[in-house]
Amino acid sequence: MKKISIKLFFFISFILFFNSLFAQSTGAISGNNYFVAASVKENGANVIQIYKFMTKEFVRKLSFKYTNTKPIDEIKFSHMGTFLYTRQAKTYTIFDIMGDKQVASIIGADQVILANNSAIYAVLKNNKVSSYNASSGELIRNFSMSVSRTITKIEFSPDDNFIVGYTDANTIFVWKLSSTKEYRKFVGSELKFRENMKFATILVEQDESLRAITYNLPSFDLKCTKTSDFMLKEHSVGGVGQHKVFPSKSSLSKDGSFVAIYTAKNFNVDIYVFNTITGNLLWKINNTKNTNNSLYPHFWTYNKILVAYGENMLAGEYDIANQKTVGLALKLDAKADETELNIDNQAKNRKISPNQNYVVMQTNQNGVPTFNVRAAKVSHEKISIKNTEFLCFSDDSRYIFVLNNNVVNVIITSDIDKAMQANRPVKLYPMDQTLKVVEPEKMKATDANSPKGYAYFFVNNTKQIALVDTAKLQYAFRSITTNANDVEIKVNLLDANGNLFLGATDPNWRYIWCNLILQNAKNQVSQVQDFIVEEVNDNEPAAIALVLDHSGSMGKKRANSLQYGALKLVKNKRADDAYLLIKYDHNVKLETKLTKQSYPITQKLNNSGLTNFGGATALIDATHLAITKLKRAEGYKRKVVILFTDGHENCSFFNKFDVIKDAVENNIEVHIIGFGDDVNEQYLKSIAYSTGGSYNHIYKTEDLEEIFTDIDHKRRNYYSIKFKTPTQGKQVALLELCQDEAKHDSLLVPFDNTSQNKRYDQQDPVPPLNLRTVKLTEFKKLIIPRNVPLKPVDSKKIKNDFDKIDFPDILFSTAKASIVKSEESGIDAILKFMKKYPYVYLEIHGHTDNHGSTDANLQLSKDRADAAKKLLTDKGVASGRIRTRGFGETKPISTNDTEEGRKKNRRIEFLIFKH
Repeated sequence: MKKISIKLFFFISFILFFNSLFAQSTGAISGNNYFVAASVKENGANVIQIYKFMTKEFVRKLSFKYTNTKPIDEIKFSHMGTFLYTRQAKTYTIFDIMGDKQVASIIGADQVILANNSAIYAVLKNNKVSSYNASSGELIRNFSMSVSRTITKIEFSPDDNFIVGYTDANTIFVWKLSSTKEYRKFVGSELKFRENMKFATILVEQDESLRAITYNLPSFDLKCTKTSDFMLKEHSVGGVGQHKVFPSKSSLSKDGSFVAIYTAKNFNVDIYVFNTITGNLLWKINNTKNTNNSLYPHFWTYNKILVAYGENMLAGEYDIANQKTVGLALKLDAKADETELNIDNQAKNRKISPNQNYVVMQTNQNGVPTFNVRAAKVSHEKISIKNTEFLCFSDDSRYIFVLNNNVVNVIITSDIDKAMQANRPVKLYPMDQTLKVVEPEKMKATDANSPKGYAYFFVNNTKQIALVDTAKLQYAFRSITTNANDVEIKVNLLDANGNLFLGATDPNWRYIWCNLILQNAKNQVSQVQDFIVEEVNDNEPAAIALVLDHSGSMGKKRANSLQYGALKLVKNKRADDAYLLIKYDHNVKLETKLTKQSYPITQKLNNSGLTNFGGATALIDATHLAITKLKRAEGYKRKVVILFTDGHENCSFFNKFDVIKDAVENNIEVHIIGFGDDVNEQYLKSIAYSTGGSYNHIYKTEDLEEIFTDIDHKRRNYYSIKFKTPTQGKQVALLELCQDEAKHDSLLVPFDNTSQNKRYDQQDPVPPLNLRTVKLTEFKKLIIPRNVPLKPVDSKKIKNDFDKIDFPDILFSTAKASIVKSEESGIDAILKFMKKYPYVYLEIHGHTDNHGSTDANLQLSKDRADAAKKLLTDKGVASGRIRTRGFGETKPISTNDTEEGRKKNRRIEFLIFKH
């Protein structure tokens, strides 16, 4: 804890982020710092220019449906930049940026808010809160209140699952986005959500005290309550009685982690900062000679507290997390002729960067718009730039966007200090003023030739590994994921006849996973001594987005074959799977919403060729839309995108790396099909492998008819090979598959398991390495992976479902493993259970009576367990999910002195485990 004493008399009353009296233009940057919007005049009317910030490309010009000349007061993006609104007084206009269209115009609204990552906006109008589809403008639902209150403000939770409404009666309403009725109602003045959505904290004002109440999310169950009386009593000198608390001046930090309690004692102001969960005092900010405690405002910036004071607009910035403080000078020095920069105007009209380090103000000097800027932490005069208007700060405060002679420019804030020190003008970086025009692609008349030696094995059938014939087993690489030194490679096991083999984790078949070798960037080679092979048979219901390239290069015939291949998958879909369909060229169209019904999808896969399409290739925009739709699909653990393309990404509005990040954070696999010889494999693999999906390359139009069904088989049935690497960095794994001496296959997998904290745009998903030849004779023995370690199931639901099974009465002849009788209904119940819980392992125990030798009985009991296992594997349960053990005569449950007792001891028992 630190105590800061500052002796300053002050007067201050300023408003952050208030619109300038002089600026006629405004701007915004998307929350992901990827898009910049600026309002400009063309022939006296407003238009909105959209730029890609990092490339400075001019990519959209949004025009209002009707001539619009009134000043635009505000522009606001959704976080990903998918949508934006403009505000002119109480008129809001909604734009779908990706769709390049105006969606709605809302007249007389009190407030409009855009969801952070969803295609939804909410409107507060005439004391009613409503949600709308941001792509169509259609009403979704109106939200109701259990008691009548006047709502003054609304906001979305960070995950878009809740809308919060604040009232003028110290009441907070919380609605679930999926329900009309209010979800919760609280007494309180502030509600803050943690970014991870684990907690929410509400500040409640009560007389001259307050409470910070923290709830667990998403249920809003109470976690803890901390009162100002308790916290001050524990930590303040002289006791709480000598401190007057001002609840209306107290506040929560941006995410509710901290509460700043404003107090006064003998005309001195103290602000105490506490942790809202632990109640621990983190900082005490003190002014010993303040004689007017009503003028001590403070502002939160992320999780810092900014306390402003003094008529010269001095401030102290207190970094709570790092226990640091700095002084800020938030006034722009004025020259004699700059009357607009008086204290009153600055208090009302200046703007401060989100990190509080830069101050700007727009003025009008002799009819010339002038932009003024200074660094708050450096004692120097401002920099003024004529014919320039302020637009906005970037959220990270690294950039300022301005309109200079009607051209959008960028100022790098770190250059402000350097320019002042070097006594030079600050540099402006102009955006490109040439609007990017999308050119339609030309049709590819013929198929491409596959590279020499290339073969793609389509799945025609699934078989148990025990049924493998003389055909050679082949690896088919699916994907790779890394987490520091932990690596997981996913593969399918096939033969050239299109059989997909299951059950290869059975102990009898472990020998085929015969060797794993690593080579790092220094050409050092090592043999992995211990790796795990697990079989995954995923029967979980899935939400699947089919994303189909309909750019001009496809042509009618190939587009029809593509549609037929997708149609074949949908017609044979599993009952619990749901699909949505997206077609794209340079525009992206959601053809059908997510549905379990085949009919809406098949209607859109009707040999329509390139009707209404035929342009360029916006595969990132299409993937973005698919992820946006899937991540809000409720009731599905598995969410999958299957994307097809025959060309290069050439016109997407969105960023590949943000799309990857969005998919990873929402556990959405992106499986990609590249067609022909005009695709960027590395680019497509980086998307697929980063999300845990697969990359598949085909060259013939006829292959389109089978590829979707093939991917669905392979994504649901695969083997996971897990191991640890001795080092991190660029490496190659060589995995050997040994069927017999004459039939070997191997798989070479490059990967980079450098720190997972790296940004997605810095990933090199398939790193190049100069491989030297690895001779397997260098190693003395082949390595066999160990069995998957099993643990008891701890889920009450799974155990209860297992206990409800009426297990079959499996009987055996004396001294034999042949089954005399079994109840098929019991077998079917076990089969249903295993399908319902695909990650549960079954262990079957075999037992005998005491007839025969101990060794013979031990083997006999194992054989009997194996016989019971065969009953299940014959009905489709993967062999690798069932283990058998024999206990011989060692665990009788009845006497061996009677035939009836011995009959009971010749038994089978079933147990469940997880790994």
